Amino acid sequence: MKAFVINLKERPERLSDFRSIDLPFEVEHQCSEKKDDGSLGCILSHMECYKRFESGINIIFEDDCEMVSDIDIMFKAFDELGEDWDMLYLGAMVHGPIFKNTEHTDHVKDAWTTHAIAYNGRKVADHILGFSASHIRASRRNIDTFLVYEIQKNPSFRCFLTNPQIFIQKENYSDVINQQRIYEWKYGR
Repeated sequence: MKAFVINLKERPERLSDFRSIDLPFEVEHQCSEKKDDGSLGCILSHMECYKRFESGINIIFEDDCEMVSDIDIMFKAFDELGEDWDMLYLGAMVHGPIFKNTEHTDHVKDAWTTHAIAYNGRKVADHILGFSASHIRASRRNIDTFLVYEIQKNPSFRCFLTNPQIFIQKENYSDVINQQRIYEWKYGR
């Protein structure tokens, strides 16, 4: 398993907060620089992580995630999914219907935010790396929106969400939209 945390070098306090989360695996730091266009910067940061993916499970965290459930749920979800999955959101804002898949996973096609996502192999990463960051920005504005429309709604990919969610995105100042952001965590079967 390979895991990354995206952190702006201008926000060391967020990296410190993230490092206080007790995870049973190592997480590599993906340092990013603040861009005038925060959405483009976020897309570029995720794409840098995608380039470093390996063939097994890869996880991307954003530095403002907060663990709200036991990380063992993730490992149970991996076991329940076996090899037949592409993305597993470890938390998300759900805007559409969800469908029970296993005890600890739900099938999703409208899950937003990118604060904690596991990927099974390189399939999603290689697909996204086929686009330029400027195309992603122009077509869907943000990486989470692009993942909804290009991956979740694409029948070639199998996307899931842990149940219960393990991570939420903290309510804080967003460097992507340059304002305070309060996230609405809707979830339920």
